[in-house]
Amino acid sequence: MDQKALEVIKEGDDSTIACQFNPNNVYGMHWYRQYPGEAPAFLLTVTLVNWEKEGHFSASLDKQKKESQFNITKVQLKDAAVYFCVAQDHSNTEVPAACTKAL
Repeated sequence: MDQKALEVIKEGDDSTIACQFNPNNVYGMHWYRQYPGEAPAFLLTVTLVNWEKEGHFSASLDKQKKESQFNITKVQLKDAAVYFCVAQDHSNTEVPAACTKAL
């Protein structure tokens, strides 16, 4: 999995975090946020059959492009954190691969 390491965003701007994956059997992508000194917190899951939105977060999964996009609309100061994407295949509920990005 591949993801740009750091992005600087102004408050009020929109941000998109792209997470590329290589396996062909990816069915879903789980997105997490982690503040310094805290455990990662689950935000949402997106699958091949649905597009997900939760508050000012949304995500999509494109198997053809082998990419999941996580969108933050109107970034707020409280959004400054590390974001994780975790891929899941059809048959495995374990965590097969993950990548991170600081925002």
